[in-house]
Formats: sequence, C-alpha cells, structure tokens
Amino acid sequence: MGKTIDLKKDIYNDSPDLVLMDIEGWEYTIISNYGLNFLKESASLIIEVHEELNEGYSHGVPEIDPGKLRNMLKEIGYQIEEFKNHNRQQSFLYCYPR
Repeated sequence: MGKTIDLKKDIYNDSPDLVLMDIEGWEYTIISNYGLNFLKESASLIIEVHEELNEGYSHGVPEIDPGKLRNMLKEIGYQIEEFKNHNRQQSFLYCYPR
C-alpha cells in the first residue's frame, strides 16, 4: 500500500520559494480551480503568458481575458511586474507576495 502524505508536514515545509508556470494558457484555470495552497506564503511565481492563446481557443485552451489572471493574482495577495516580449506575443509575470 502507498504512503499517506500529509500536505502540511510533507510538502509545505519543502515547497519551493520560486515557481515557474508555463502551461500554455491554462494558468488561470489551474490557479482558480486548485489554488496555490501548496506553496509557502512567501513563494514567488514566474508565469509565462502567451497573449495569442488568450485571443480565442487554441490547443483546447478556453478564451481568457488577459487581465483576468492578473486580477485574480492581485486578489489573492500578489504584486505583479510584467515583462513583455513583443516579437513573440508573450509576456512574463513576476508575481511576489505583498
């Protein structure tokens, strides 16, 4: 039989301080459905945002208002700095706790 994992004891204490999310447009869906409870409160995020994926359905990704992810992250306590790569229609969000 498999080992039982206690999220608070076994994972939270070893959770990373920095997380890179590059999940092709699914960032909003993943965070809104599952939250970031597995991370330390002091964890920072780097999220790659493909603007073209947010302009309609692509690779099965639902259409998302580009500001919706940013607003949700602000609501849950993150400050956001955005770095744009205009040539590739993508940006990176550096999100850190307030």
